Amino acid sequence: MRSLRAAVLWLRAFLKDDDRGSVEKFHSPAHWGRFALWILAGLSITLASLVFAVIILNPYGNFPITRFSQVFSDDNQRYSYPSIVRSGQHNSAVFGTSTSRLLQPKLLNEKFGGRFANLSMDAATAWEQTQIARLFLRHISKPKTLIFSLDANVWCDLNADLRRTTFRIFPKSLYDENLFNDFSDILTLELWDALRKSIKVAFGARSPYQDSDGFGDFTPGEANYDATRARGHIYDGVHPRRREKLLGEAELKNMEFPALIWLAETLETVPPSTDVIFARMPVHSAALPVEGTRIAQVYRECFRQIGEIASRHHTPMFNMAFASSITTNDFNYWDRLHYRLPVGNQIVGELARAHRTGQPSPTLKISVPLGR
Repeated sequence: MRSLRAAVLWLRAFLKDDDRGSVEKFHSPAHWGRFALWILAGLSITLASLVFAVIILNPYGNFPITRFSQVFSDDNQRYSYPSIVRSGQHNSAVFGTSTSRLLQPKLLNEKFGGRFANLSMDAATAWEQTQIARLFLRHISKPKTLIFSLDANVWCDLNADLRRTTFRIFPKSLYDENLFNDFSDILTLELWDALRKSIKVAFGARSPYQDSDGFGDFTPGEANYDATRARGHIYDGVHPRRREKLLGEAELKNMEFPALIWLAETLETVPPSTDVIFARMPVHSAALPVEGTRIAQVYRECFRQIGEIASRHHTPMFNMAFASSITTNDFNYWDRLHYRLPVGNQIVGELARAHRTGQPSPTLKISVPLGR
């Protein structure tokens, strides 16, 4: 304890700018050596405790599942989804952002067959979606159905290669096959929060963020729906159209979208027996680009190129992102991007019907027909 006292006195003298050497007798080399050993011992104990807590609570599912594991307690799906893929319990999946997170796997199983996992991530970039899709394809030898939910603002981002991740940590080591490097991404500042949530879930003070099939209702719940508040979220920030110079045809034709390269490369690894569907979710009409604007031009060209990719791979593309009885009804939405849970069930039904019959409907357009 003398070495600890020496450190405290030295720090006090340093803060007071005391250069009189009044603490010289307290910081001999022997004292500082013992103090350094105390520091190393404390750090080692802290690290060992964290590793033990990670293995026991297992918040990301990296380790063998036990009755103490709290795999789905954290809200950063980038950490927990790899464990869902590696579980081997699912042969079908949805990839996308929060706009497709309310597609319930149980209903997808019923309508499409197979065993679905919803692997859509909150605010996922195209690169992040590509990583989870490729991990799925590496681990599931014969996928049955894959649904790629393609948000225009994500896949048509001209700088997608520069914005590969968000402010949320993306644990790259969890997406490779080397189990020994996982701690490099687990032992981060986010771990404290993940362990805190795991303990709360373990004691029943908090519900798991998602189920073992990836599904989680992230909305406040249907019983808490407030139409007035929802309408405020829908139209907040919607401004009148401003005049702007439109892009020329040549400029549009030469436009390159980095994310589409990843999409095409991913499709190359899909077995021929797998059903693949491209889909655009029905965001509220207030979120759709206004015709006659540059962004509308860019999105149109982007989806023209996506259509070419789909055609080459005999993949149908279903579009629900247009003005319809779904997207113009404010009561269907929490905000401009996120529909209510019953609408999610309706979307599953529409996608399954279109896939089965090959026919459009008033709420679903077929941009690229089934390649059967």
